[in-house]
This record gives sequence, structure tokens and C-alpha cells, in this order.
Amino acid sequence: MSELFWVALIISATFSGFFALVSNAIGLFRRVQLEEAFASTMGAKRLDWLEDNLKALHMTCALCRSLANLVIILSVLGLMQPQTDHWAWFIPSLAIAGVIIAVVGVAIPHAWAIYGGEKVLASTIGVLRLFSYLFWPVTKLMEWFDLPIRRLSGVRDDDEKQQSENARQEILQAASEGAAEGAVDAEEVEMIESVIELGQTQAGEIMTPRTEIFALPADIP
Repeated sequence: MSELFWVALIISATFSGFFALVSNAIGLFRRVQLEEAFASTMGAKRLDWLEDNLKALHMTCALCRSLANLVIILSVLGLMQPQTDHWAWFIPSLAIAGVIIAVVGVAIPHAWAIYGGEKVLASTIGVLRLFSYLFWPVTKLMEWFDLPIRRLSGVRDDDEKQQSENARQEILQAASEGAAEGAVDAEEVEMIESVIELGQTQAGEIMTPRTEIFALPADIP
């Protein structure tokens, strides 16, 4: 029986670490690095799918990680349980399970996501798709709580878009006022407006390629 608990502990710890890593990567990814990690023809489509399903993926990872952590606790309890009804073994068992979860399910995944989360998302997108489909009924059921919680919080559907637009208008207004007072040049105002309009546009999409280059040899005295 102990062998079964060991197998369950190893598998559950692996799943806990994996889903914690993906969950952290979803929350910490940097846009430019993420696009570089998905830099291929199929990668662009996978990136679009990832962006369209971030919320569902986050819920799937949270659910799977919680289930894995529960199995970790039960496995440690099964391994530590003595042939007696005394309850003293329960406390050290929970402590050991807590240490395993803290290291495998928190510390390592968080650090990994900071330094390589984008590559993890790109390399595991197929696995994430599989689990998102498997847990689709559960995540859809969980999303039913979104609307009542959002209404209880007083947040409207258009609040996020309105906040983004307000921030944009505030920046443009500050730039215009600065230009009127002479603190900002007209060219700088135009540059600020252009940056806001470009948004997430990549430089390669708008840059003009130079087909002719005039250069001098590096060894000219």
C-alpha cells in the first residue's frame, strides 16, 4: 500500500508544480517575449488561442493545482499514518505536506515563471489545450459566479474599456497642455499621439526596409 501512496505523491507533486508554473506564467508573461516564443506560422495561431482563453486557462490551472495539492496531503497522510488511532501523527504529516507544496507548488514555479514563463507557455500549449477541453464543463460552471460577483462589486462590463480610454485621454490632454505652456514641443506631442495609436504594433509591421546601404570599410584610417 505504501508504494501506491509514493506513486500518488510523486505524480501529484509533478502536476502541482506544472499547473502552478503555468498559472504564474499566465499572470507574469511579458508581451514581447511571449511573441518571440511563439514566433512561427503555427505559433501565431496558438498565441491567438492562448490570448482568447487566458481566463479559462487560469481557472483550469487553479482547479488542477488544488486537486493535486489535495492528493499530496492525502498521500502524505497515508504514508505517515501509524497502526494506531492516536492523532499525534496528523500534525507532522500536514507539516510535511505543507513543505512539499510550498517548495514544489509555490517557490520553484514562481521563480521559473519569472525567468522563463513565456517559453513554458509556448512549449506546453498543446497540453494546456487538452486540459482546457477536459475541464471545460467545470470551468464553464465556475464562470457562472462571475456575473453575480461582478455586479456585487459594482463593476460594469464597460468599466475596463472606459478606464483605458480615460487614461488615453488624460495622457493626450496633459501633452496638449504642456505644448500650450511651452513645456512640450509640438513634435513631442505628435510622437506621444503616435505611440498611443500604435498600441501593441510591432516595429517590424511598420518599419520601412532599406534596400540600399552606403557604408565605409571598417579599416579605413
